Amino acid sequence: MSTREQIRDWFINKLKTIKVINGYRNDVKNVSKAISDLFLLRSFPVLVVYLGSENFEKPGEIFYYRTLNLTILGVSNISRDSNDSGKLIDANESLIEDVIKCINQNESELKSMFNITRAEFISIEPLIVIDEQILFSTIQINYHLTYVE
Repeated sequence: MSTREQIRDWFINKLKTIKVINGYRNDVKNVSKAISDLFLLRSFPVLVVYLGSENFEKPGEIFYYRTLNLTILGVSNISRDSNDSGKLIDANESLIEDVIKCINQNESELKSMFNITRAEFISIEPLIVIDEQILFSTIQINYHLTYVE
């Protein structure tokens, strides 16, 4: 398994711990690497972790700096009632807060396991998506990390 895949799996395993019993505001129902899983499930919230582009820099003869972009997508709730938009916005915000809290609480482990020299949130995008008269409250969190290999 590549380091990229190991990092993705680490995120998946940590995000699965987002449960009210663990001090979070949500009980995440599923965390996956398959985007199709977002819309096959009927229980929310759900998250998907997928790997984006990666850049390589070779500052010396022995090692590379590899900069990986990782995205966390989520659906926090759905509704058929447009009057629920306020509830959907609140659902997004609580899920964003939980994801950030989870990653921040485990960041030192992430850095030590994968020789990470830099890790940061790049953007956080809460959205309300309308598709065939169904409202989806969705989030996209972009994370950027550099590791030595």
